[in-house]
Amino acid sequence: MYGANHPFEAHFVRSVLESRGIWATVQNENLAPYGVGAEVWVEADETDAAVAIVQEFLREDAGHLSLVAVDDPRGGLAEVEGPEDDPNE
Repeated sequence: MYGANHPFEAHFVRSVLESRGIWATVQNENLAPYGVGAEVWVEADETDAAVAIVQEFLREDAGHLSLVAVDDPRGGLAEVEGPEDDPNE
């Protein structure tokens, strides 16, 4: 549900989600030297809530982190826009 530019960023997002009661895990963090970004995964039934939490966090944090779409291994795609891309702001 979240693609990070650096493993540290992915673990930070995981911590934010877990502090709000959403189980999350970081995948691909060891592939960063090869140009593959770390990803934060959540349970499929918690994707909407996780996206909302991260969007809220980004708005409060003035957009210091940015979200990118990550292919969902279950066949879907979770796309999240950062504050600078939000058409409602």
